Amino acid sequence: MKVKSLTILYIGIIFASALSCARESSPSGGPEDENPPLVLKSNPPNGSVNFRSTSFEVVFDEFFVLNGLEQKLLISPPMEKRPVVKTKGKTLIVSFDEELRDSVTYTFYFQDAIQDLNANNPVENFQYVFSTGPTLDSLSVTGNIYNAFDLEPGKDIFVVLYQGTHDSLPRTTIPSYVTRAQDDGRYRIDHLVEGQYSIFGLKDANNNKKYDLSDEGFAFLDSTIVLQSSTNYIPPMPDSLISAIDSAAYLRIPGREYSLYMFTADEKRQYLKGSTRDNAFKLMFSFAMPVDSGGVDISFPGYPDADFEVEPSIGRDTFLVWLRDSLFYTEPKISTRIVYPAPDSTGTIVPFADTIDMRFFAPRPVRGQPLKSEKDFLVRTNAADRKGLPPGDNIRFNFSIPVIDPDTTLLKLFLLRDTIRVEQDYRLSKDSTHARKMMLDALFIPDSTYLLVTENGLFTDIYGHKSDSLAYMIKVRNSESYGSLNFNLSGYQGLVILQLLTDDEKILQSMALDLMGITPVSFPYLESGSYRLKLIFDIDRNGEWTTGDYNLGRQPEPVSYYPEAINVKVLWTLEQDWEISSVRSKSESLRKPKVGTGRAGSRTSTTRSSTGR
Repeated sequence: MKVKSLTILYIGIIFASALSCARESSPSGGPEDENPPLVLKSNPPNGSVNFRSTSFEVVFDEFFVLNGLEQKLLISPPMEKRPVVKTKGKTLIVSFDEELRDSVTYTFYFQDAIQDLNANNPVENFQYVFSTGPTLDSLSVTGNIYNAFDLEPGKDIFVVLYQGTHDSLPRTTIPSYVTRAQDDGRYRIDHLVEGQYSIFGLKDANNNKKYDLSDEGFAFLDSTIVLQSSTNYIPPMPDSLISAIDSAAYLRIPGREYSLYMFTADEKRQYLKGSTRDNAFKLMFSFAMPVDSGGVDISFPGYPDADFEVEPSIGRDTFLVWLRDSLFYTEPKISTRIVYPAPDSTGTIVPFADTIDMRFFAPRPVRGQPLKSEKDFLVRTNAADRKGLPPGDNIRFNFSIPVIDPDTTLLKLFLLRDTIRVEQDYRLSKDSTHARKMMLDALFIPDSTYLLVTENGLFTDIYGHKSDSLAYMIKVRNSESYGSLNFNLSGYQGLVILQLLTDDEKILQSMALDLMGITPVSFPYLESGSYRLKLIFDIDRNGEWTTGDYNLGRQPEPVSYYPEAINVKVLWTLEQDWEISSVRSKSESLRKPKVGTGRAGSRTSTTRSSTGR
């Protein structure tokens, strides 16, 4: 018996070892899998007509998972009961238990919920379509959607269609059709019936396919879309079930495109958005909208004689309050009453008041480390820039704490000529847009050297701290170290804002222009490099870009870019003409490269779908 038992044990070990060797495992090394699962077949076939089944199956070429299916699966027209979706090996099985409507095209739109098992590569915009009648609905809508301010495509942007024209539809109703735009901004919705549609774009923050949050991105078309079989021929979608397709070519259908421009609406309700007390002597209040009528009134109940200074931000939506009285600001809790103008329910501007308890507890000192003062008075200046001062520029001082009027007898500016110092005239003034900035203007000569001497106490902050004595050797750079750019603008009449940008669209210069005929514009003293030009069409003439408002039917103000990047070289003066022939124009070469899934040319099962008919 013992021999027999040992024999059985050995056979079991050998059998288990064989199973282990035969078990399928992922290969080690090699390139990372970047391809999503590919559909091999479906039953009944995708695109079937006279559909009578209560389920369908889709077979993929690899194992997959369903990620976020409850939120991502959209069905058009909606079903009363949620279908049952499950997986079996490499097969997706969808079952439904209700009577389907006659002669209706149904679409099951999975977005990117189907992903491969190991690398989570999604099948973009996968859909299964069938008709309970003899034909599939065959009309289509294509186009692109971009951010209105910079004409860049967004990520996870939906385009939705409604069969109807009522203004409340995007706020109250699930859309009839929906698709997710590609990462390059292009979209396509197929299998539409004849009729009149309203089309919208949505950055759906709460995943309910409705425009019901004020901070959601939104886009709308000024007019409705009328689809008719006789005028809506768009080449059919390639068979993406058995092959990869060029989604860029498929989505780019000339002459049949609807462009949408997404914006985030301004907050309409004024209220105190936030309040902080990050240190004992400084309070901060932020508002939902700029406070530009009557300002704010701040008081401290129990401390009627409190001494403080209020510093508004440039946009007047944030206010810093600097407390001066140390007996007051050392209190751990300060009660603050702030009164500000805001519209009531009738739209009348009336004073609103909030009372907030502002608390601050000083941090405990760390053993072995000196306790750092929170009121260190710091002065920063571009006079310390080793690259020198560009021609035409001035010297700027930035302060960590507001300052009182400077003692200009403690500042001297000299032009250095060999060993001789020639004292120069200057003007020191506060920056009108920032309470903690000052500017020193003088006649700085290119290719010259200056000495700036600041004695102790030139600047004094509101707490009595004084600046140190410092000296700066300032080299004004040679004008021959720069290039220049001259433009002639034509083709448009009206007020615009012209911006000179870096390649990453940081604003270098901005100017308001009232264009009439040919308008010359110059940008001197530019360092060598690549630049862009952007136009904001200032339709409301308020000096800034204005966002859209769906309630008012107002589109965001258009912008356009010069068609290509502009390369400036040292000692070169570049002359260019810009005929402004279109608005909302930005060439593909200026757009940011897209990284990730859903980009043009990727392997995808392309767009059409919905929830609600």
